[in-house]
Amino acid sequence: MMAVTMIERTVGDGKPYKVPKLHRIVWKTRTWAGSPSYLDENFPEMDAWCEKNCQHPYYHGPAWQHDCFIEFECDQDATMFALRWL
Repeated sequence: MMAVTMIERTVGDGKPYKVPKLHRIVWKTRTWAGSPSYLDENFPEMDAWCEKNCQHPYYHGPAWQHDCFIEFECDQDATMFALRWL
């Protein structure tokens, strides 16, 4: 069974909302910010793996950031990605 850890957050109206806790996995740190074409040769393969294996949403970090990362809503998806790619 897949587990999504929920946390409570409040917004402007003060009501608490349950949202998924995101698990960030940094898979590459660059010394410079590059364009998306210079992300990494493994990126297409990683993305295809996530598309095939993840049961819940995941989010790629923007290409221009110093750290290349993926955030997962599902605890198990994050664990399986880390075991496969790190």
